[in-house]
Amino acid sequence: MKFTIKTRYALPIGSKTLEEKIPDLILLAYMTFVYIWNYSIGFSGAIKYGIHFSVAAIFFLLAIFKLKCFLMTSFEKIFLLFIAFCAISIPFALNPSDALSRCETLTIYFIILTSIHIYVVKENKLEWLIFALCFAGIALAIYNFYFYGVGTYLEKLASGKRVGGEIMNVNVIGKFCSFSAIICFWYATYKNKIWYYAPMILCTFIALGVGSRKSLSALILGCCMLYLCKGSLRQKLKGVVMVILFLSAFVMILQLPIFERTAQRFEGFVAIFSDSDRVQDTDHSTYLRTLLIKHGLEDFKDSPLMGVGINNAHYLGIKYTGYDFYMHNNYVELLVSIGIIGAVIYYLLLLYPLIKLFRPALNHDGTAILLEVFLVLNLILDVGQVTYANIDNYFLILAAHVKARQLRLQGT
Repeated sequence: MKFTIKTRYALPIGSKTLEEKIPDLILLAYMTFVYIWNYSIGFSGAIKYGIHFSVAAIFFLLAIFKLKCFLMTSFEKIFLLFIAFCAISIPFALNPSDALSRCETLTIYFIILTSIHIYVVKENKLEWLIFALCFAGIALAIYNFYFYGVGTYLEKLASGKRVGGEIMNVNVIGKFCSFSAIICFWYATYKNKIWYYAPMILCTFIALGVGSRKSLSALILGCCMLYLCKGSLRQKLKGVVMVILFLSAFVMILQLPIFERTAQRFEGFVAIFSDSDRVQDTDHSTYLRTLLIKHGLEDFKDSPLMGVGINNAHYLGIKYTGYDFYMHNNYVELLVSIGIIGAVIYYLLLLYPLIKLFRPALNHDGTAILLEVFLVLNLILDVGQVTYANIDNYFLILAAHVKARQLRLQGT
């Protein structure tokens, strides 16, 4: 058996037989599992790890024995360097066992992502990976209605509650559904598949129901960026008008009684920039996040190079708020945990493809534009969430790396 180590991407013809499509279905099912059950409340941790390992084993064996390939590209190199730096922080950590546990998790992610990476590259499955992520978010939106029942869901929404907390963290639901809605919008506007507006509306409704400010902000910003990046100057001017109309419609929707809770949370979010006392009174969540970020940056100054150890920042949350909180800010979380060098290494994972895809996006490459939008959204949303420890965070980053290297091989 001939075995080669690949450092560049090939662009083979996609699979055609039923046997060759089985990995496609496994990838689709796995993405759906990650979106619906990986973060769900009450789902066995042992089963989760079993599914992760099984998927990794399937794609790894596929890579070795059928595709006869192993990849070591920019994605793998930067990710390995990040894991190595996290491992270096273990002896200096406040709690070394917590740091070791996080390193083990990141290593598992590396195995899974590398195995999927080989398949996506060798079988030219970038578009399928994007579709799988879109499908998973739509499945999650449908699962919300299935879990509660349509009537109960609407009743909870009408009562002013954030719906979805019995399934998983509502902010996670909001993020997944918002990202899928953005991909649906991309399919509808860039691929002329107008039927994708239907699942986009469904995902948007669920995102509104959970009342996540970050997710709704991402949805609005992502759709606006996609629309403004499309076509000629005349189309861009038309896009500005459409964006204004879209934002106006969104504000009107928030005035509906069933979305009153969401509107209140947005008001608290805006208040943080103008009146911190008002935030403390009306939006305790935002106030605590601000407090964590403030003290986290102060502690970073005490140990700017190594930090307090990966996965140890939550001890500072206990110290300053009395709660076992992480920093609610990916930049601060990494700076506090592994210092400025580790944080820079992590963000190279995003910045490398962001730079490489910039020119193709300017040249109206639709897929490059979509992935650029998601990279920018990640950089923005990381101000209000911790993402480095979540496997779903890496799928779109991986897709961006795949696209960047494809274009490099094509000389564009």
